[in-house]
Amino acid sequence: MELLTNVNIDFLGKRKAALAISGLLILIGIVSIALRGLNLGIDFRGGAQIQVRFSKPVPVEKVKAKLAELGYRGIVTEAGRNTVLISIRHEEKAANVGRRVVEALKADPAFQVEDASISEVGPNVGKDLRKAAILSIIVSLIFLLGYISWRFEFRFAVGAILALVHDVLITLGFFSICAFEINLPTLAAFLTIIGYSLNDTIVVYDRIRENMRLLKGWRFGDIINRSINQTLSRTIITSLTTLLTVGSLIALSGPGEVRTFAIALAVGVIVGTYSSIFIASPIVYTWHLRSQRKAAKA
Repeated sequence: MELLTNVNIDFLGKRKAALAISGLLILIGIVSIALRGLNLGIDFRGGAQIQVRFSKPVPVEKVKAKLAELGYRGIVTEAGRNTVLISIRHEEKAANVGRRVVEALKADPAFQVEDASISEVGPNVGKDLRKAAILSIIVSLIFLLGYISWRFEFRFAVGAILALVHDVLITLGFFSICAFEINLPTLAAFLTIIGYSLNDTIVVYDRIRENMRLLKGWRFGDIINRSINQTLSRTIITSLTTLLTVGSLIALSGPGEVRTFAIALAVGVIVGTYSSIFIASPIVYTWHLRSQRKAAKA
């Protein structure tokens, strides 16, 4: 299926404007992270997550008031019929927070607890998970650098990795600005974003390599532009179908980890599509121009 035919857009001619927009978005994100930080969930900070089902509807504000009475500050969201999800972060001095909250709710006849489940992560475990999360992303980028260098050329690998870093930084900045919680499902979303964006970039790279063989005598910039235009329809269709699915998750899921996961994917798909067109290939072209200048001076 071809959504766009006979397209001839000068993408490389717009690379400076695109890089300026990306630089601005990344800068805004970095400033937000520096000033506000990231809203790390209990997976990375330590704490308790409690799902409580009541025999009758209980307002979220009432549960929050009970938590305040117990001396805890937590996030309370609806998680289904007569069910709430309570997230409480705690420091090393606190222990068995989930058990204490559940016991207090059961002891209060105003709540009538039917069932409760507790998931608790200690602060030290949270730190270990945080380190493992950062390490997993770094290791994946290193392996990708080696693989793309072997499959294509080193300059192509650099363009792809910088595009991936661009996607992750912008998504992290978005999460910092919106104060969305970052937890293990969010980490899975970031790794999915890396894979999705890389797939888009590899499709463009593969067409560039094919056209380098077919279009002998063409300027390298013209080959890149033609390759991006040839794959543009496929890129847009893939992104739109993915966004439809992710949009359904956002619309139909309630507040919680699934919605946060879907939001991360939606932002990543949009930014990843943009970077595969305006970041990865233009970096390869810029590398090519610098190599030509060095060769001319030699």
